[in-house]
Amino acid sequence: AGRYQFLSDTWDPLAEDLGMKDFTPPSQDKAVMELIRRAGAYKAVADSSNFESFTKALSKLNGIWASLPGSPYGQPTYSTATLWKHYKARLAKH
Repeated sequence: AGRYQFLSDTWDPLAEDLGMKDFTPPSQDKAVMELIRRAGAYKAVADSSNFESFTKALSKLNGIWASLPGSPYGQPTYSTATLWKHYKARLAKH
């Protein structure tokens, strides 16, 4: 559910660990940043305008988000090239 498609198995422990009592967008943002930190991907995400960092972030986060390349969940994924193309287009707008 929510902005980042949290599953309850992910959200509930995060909410408890972070002392969050609601599912508001700010709480979801806080939780996703904690997931990124725990995955060891914070630096790669922060520098993700660089293709090497972008691909490193994907490889660290594909165990969390099933649509990322290399995800172990067996559902359809997007290619790195497709994600990079869309990501760069969004960056150009900001």
